[in-house]
Amino acid sequence: MFSRAKARYLATAVAAVAIAMLVVSPAIGGPSLKSLVKKEVAKQLRGKSGPQGPPGAPGAPGAPGADANPRAFASISYAGNADNVVKEAGSSVITDANVHRQGAGLYCIYGLPFTPRNAQATLNLVGSGAADEVYVYVVAAEGVDSADCPNDTGKGTEQVEVFVDDNGDPLGSFAGTDAPFYLTID
Repeated sequence: MFSRAKARYLATAVAAVAIAMLVVSPAIGGPSLKSLVKKEVAKQLRGKSGPQGPPGAPGAPGAPGADANPRAFASISYAGNADNVVKEAGSSVITDANVHRQGAGLYCIYGLPFTPRNAQATLNLVGSGAADEVYVYVVAAEGVDSADCPNDTGKGTEQVEVFVDDNGDPLGSFAGTDAPFYLTID
């Protein structure tokens, strides 16, 4: 049997070897105590989150946005003269010089100082019939000239075409009517 002194020496020797292994192990490429602790902590915290932190400081103001107003708008109404249809008081950028009434309900827009991307026409319900419809064709957006508006008016190439139809005529048989309308172009 072992004596108590021998057992104490043996325990001290085993402990010394264990400590030596912990010290020498990282030096010879084995895992360090620090990496073992990190691995164990990461395993225990996996999938868990702490409390939400305080809100951050407000960000700097953003740059000003683009102007939301249309680039051009007009109130258009035919009263006998094909080249005098724009009500100047309710218009911006679009003037009589830009608009030509080609025929009943057909209005051609020329010479705007920008390339139109979008146009919206709204009938003035005070002066139009209940069944009137309005169609808008933006030539630049479509990339094809409709041939409804001649380019020999001295006003340049057609940019927008507006057609006001009366009584819901079937497609291809538009009667056209000179109901007043509002036009916005961007």
